[in-house]
Amino acid sequence: MNSWWHRDKMWKREPDDAFIEMIRQTAMGTSYQPGLVIDVPFVQGTLTLGIMVGHNVRSTEIAALMQALSQPISFVIKHLQLLRDCREKN
Repeated sequence: MNSWWHRDKMWKREPDDAFIEMIRQTAMGTSYQPGLVIDVPFVQGTLTLGIMVGHNVRSTEIAALMQALSQPISFVIKHLQLLRDCREKN
């Protein structure tokens, strides 16, 4: 699936081979097979969630929740980077 990524917008897409391979390397293995992937941009990158086909899910509500979670995640990542920088100075 070829598509153009807009970093400032939510993106819905089919899972590609790279996403499926990444999932297979986790504890979920092959039992988790999402049919839809939602990407939500945030300061440090992209928050991505795979949704299994057949579930009655409203992707816009999930994206809104992911956007709300992106701020606290950004905060934690920023502070972890600051801690790492402080350790490297010592």
